[in-house]
Amino acid sequence: MHFSVIVPFILAAAVGAQDATPVNNNPLGAQYLAIMPAGGNAGIDAQFVAQSTEDGDGVMFMININGEVQEGGPFMYHIHENPVPDDGNCTATGGHLDPFGRGDATACDASAPESCQVGDLSGKYGTIPALPGFSAAYTDTWVSLVPGLGSFIGDRSIVLHTANKTRLACANFFPTNNTVALNGTTSTPKPATSSSDESASETTTTEAGGTVTSADVATSTSSARTVTAPTTTSSYIPSAATNVVVPAFLKLAMVVLVAFLM
Repeated sequence: MHFSVIVPFILAAAVGAQDATPVNNNPLGAQYLAIMPAGGNAGIDAQFVAQSTEDGDGVMFMININGEVQEGGPFMYHIHENPVPDDGNCTATGGHLDPFGRGDATACDASAPESCQVGDLSGKYGTIPALPGFSAAYTDTWVSLVPGLGSFIGDRSIVLHTANKTRLACANFFPTNNTVALNGTTSTPKPATSSSDESASETTTTEAGGTVTSADVATSTSSARTVTAPTTTSSYIPSAATNVVVPAFLKLAMVVLVAFLM
């Protein structure tokens, strides 16, 4: 009787857990950033950048952790279900992001990352041997930057753990319009713009003998001076008002010719 009761629960658990679904529709240019310390250990100085790829397939992570020396490694880090509250309590972030119901009873198999919890980043891509001085960059196929999906991380947190699972530090992801590099520099992307002048560019001749268009001139640091092509000089033709001197012998020849014709 007990067996008949337990079996349905086992089957339900097996059916409920499934491999994560790849995400291929992340919005172009979407980026989220989590900065430590926000909660927990103030000796942690870390950046976790999550940025959409050029084709929208998965999310590229860039991680940089510095700060003070920490004990208790190797360290783990995971995306957790809930955000860090205002009081900075890392425990309030709940469990790992796990929309496919895998659970954490068994360790993540890095050779089959699709079978791991979506939020178990260190399980899929490796733990942190020691701190400070850790950097990593990789693309995760199963994390989403599309609001509303179960694997969306924009309203969640990331938590740094010691080897015994103590929560060392935590921070919330928040959206940003910047591109953040691992060296800490940032640059604001500029949207591509088009101008009607570029589509109707005019070609002119320069003194150097080449040609430039109006679009080229607009973007050049030195302006090219337009040169007018030289005008071809025509042969001299006297006008009707010009006096012409005719020699006497020609006049006589003309008289003889007229008399002959008559």
